[in-house]
Amino acid sequence: MDEQLLGDYEQHGEVPEEEVVRTVDKKSLEYVTFLVIGLSYLWPWNCFLAATAYFTGRLAENEYLKTHLSSYIMSVSTITGTIASLILADRQRGANYAGRVFSGEVMICATFILMALSCIFGNVGTVSYFLFVMLCVWGSTVGTAFAQNGSFAVVNTIDSVYTQAIMVGQAVAGVLPPLINFLSTLLARKVSNDDATAGGSGMSAAMYFLVASVVSGVAFSLFMLIKRRHGELLHTHSEQTAVKTHIPLSVLLKKLRSPAFAVFFTFAVTLVYPVFISNIDSANGIRYELFVPLSFLVWNLGDLGGRVLCGYEQYVVKSSHRFVFYAILRLSFIPAYLLCNVHGSGWIKSDFIYFLIHFTFGVTNGHLGSSGMMSPPDYVDEHEKAAAGGFMTLVLSLGLAAGALSSFILVSILS
Repeated sequence: MDEQLLGDYEQHGEVPEEEVVRTVDKKSLEYVTFLVIGLSYLWPWNCFLAATAYFTGRLAENEYLKTHLSSYIMSVSTITGTIASLILADRQRGANYAGRVFSGEVMICATFILMALSCIFGNVGTVSYFLFVMLCVWGSTVGTAFAQNGSFAVVNTIDSVYTQAIMVGQAVAGVLPPLINFLSTLLARKVSNDDATAGGSGMSAAMYFLVASVVSGVAFSLFMLIKRRHGELLHTHSEQTAVKTHIPLSVLLKKLRSPAFAVFFTFAVTLVYPVFISNIDSANGIRYELFVPLSFLVWNLGDLGGRVLCGYEQYVVKSSHRFVFYAILRLSFIPAYLLCNVHGSGWIKSDFIYFLIHFTFGVTNGHLGSSGMMSPPDYVDEHEKAAAGGFMTLVLSLGLAAGALSSFILVSILS
């Protein structure tokens, strides 16, 4: 409701309660808060990826750990995230969803402060340092699961626009690292490889980790602020429904089968794109060290665009049949990628067409994924909304796990 309409209500001495809530929902502070919370989910993951060069330097004495580091990070993160999301989605009775957000952000912040401090101590044994990194991956993933479960439960009881804010924040976290990587590589082409590698020095890695801590700290502070401003709105709804009623996951699956399928299938299919990025060469002579981050940037810009699109209600997918059709239709991107310049051979000899396919794949991921995460309030009863938010985070985690496993099969096919 705009300011003029609110003024008209006030002149007549009547302001419908639901209209006041809608006005509060659209204030920028609340939207920015959930956007930053979404940013804090994926920033830790991108920190670990950005610091890969630093990690491999610390693990240089052990060839096995150095070679398999990325696989271990992915495995620990995926398995931990799925298990944590399953437990949290089932533990509804007495759940303090706002408290889960706070707990999660504290865990993420503390984990990356430890990671930053670890950059000072370079005399730790290789195996010991590897185990420490895996412990931090586990800690940040558990923190993300808590914050994600709590925040999606909270926004489901308020307004779907805040779900979209979280999804946009996640996309921003995906855009910034490849953008920084691409620009730093472009500017450092005349510098030695060691000096040009982002995250290669202890100081660079420490800065990555400290930024992650700051992002989580800001998310914590903003959420604390809006909780004080709208305590009843952000706390009472979720706590009352959670304490009185436990909604079985089977009931939620039955009611949310269409959006749940869309979210699961979307992210399961989406995780093929990193595999194609590493196996498709530039058809127009762009250097590999520029082509890879540029490919990630193009995809993530599309993903961000798709999520922003869901900020306009008329573009949000809501129909059950459209959810299923749209999700299955995205499978067509796999043969489209296979027609591109895979290992230097393919029918499509154009970087422009490849980037167009890449960008569109990102748009559909952001659009359908956000639509699926925003839709549960339309499919469940009022007292089930908070539990539905937690359930959808579980579905998202399962989709990512399935995609990670299927990516190994695709790698073997393309190799």
